[in-house]
Amino acid sequence: MGVKPISPHHPHYQHQHNHHRHHHQPLKYCDVINNIANGSGPEMWPEKYPIASQGKRQSPIDIRTGDCERCSPQHFPARRALEMEYPSHMDNLTLVNGGHGWRVDVPPEIAQKTLLTGGPLEGTYRLAQFHCHWGKNSSCGSEHTVDGKSYAAELHFVHWNTDKFSCFNDAAAADGGLAVLGVFLRSSPEANNELSKITSMLCEVAFKDQRVPLRHRIDIRKLMPDNKVYWTYPGSLTTPPLYESVTWIVFREPINCSEEQLQCMRTMRCHEKLNEILDDGTQNPDESLVLENFRPPQPLYDRIVRYVA
Repeated sequence: MGVKPISPHHPHYQHQHNHHRHHHQPLKYCDVINNIANGSGPEMWPEKYPIASQGKRQSPIDIRTGDCERCSPQHFPARRALEMEYPSHMDNLTLVNGGHGWRVDVPPEIAQKTLLTGGPLEGTYRLAQFHCHWGKNSSCGSEHTVDGKSYAAELHFVHWNTDKFSCFNDAAAADGGLAVLGVFLRSSPEANNELSKITSMLCEVAFKDQRVPLRHRIDIRKLMPDNKVYWTYPGSLTTPPLYESVTWIVFREPINCSEEQLQCMRTMRCHEKLNEILDDGTQNPDESLVLENFRPPQPLYDRIVRYVA
């Protein structure tokens, strides 16, 4: 299918076509992913990726709380609680505009100091990168929904199974290869100070393929809720190639972020910086704004969503 390989420094939602095009209207997520401006998007993915419509464990989903199976960590083969370890101050991180939003790449020497295991997971998983999905306003933006409710945004912390696989590429394409922590962001008058370390620098990666070292150390534990109650289910990447390789762990409790922080995300562009000059002598700003970059919920089919408290 001509799918590009996935690596920790090029996340699971890679573009499949990176043609340079200039658009004068803000683009939706579907346009960003396909680099087209005719309104086609996730509904067109099955043409190139049949798994988009034929797969039985696609993500995201609407989490229907009344249908979830409540269980304890003892239910899972690991028979122990979910365990997470991250350095309190992660440095040498890189902030990247991938053309569809921002992501933070974690270098291998820092990834080795991270750990995700226990709960529904078998083996040891380590952090590769994290990124965010958002909407054009705070009434939408999260990929997962809860009883039909959307949050303003959703953070994804992408981990890969280092016990079973020798590289991220192999893990991303295999069952049990990835584990993603999902954190809902709720619009609030209160800004998230840790998130500000990222959003304050988004103007430096406004255009596709721009990247800069993060100036501040990040404590990603402060980008997660204190209450670690979660839902978990078997799912997929939420963009092409849509591999059904993900164990999803979605925290019930959201964290706060300000409208100003969300607006910083909405000012990102999906194309490279242009050098064209307008008739009035000013530089032509690329108006291809990433106003929303989330996939709609997919059918659950016969999967079980477990609520672990």
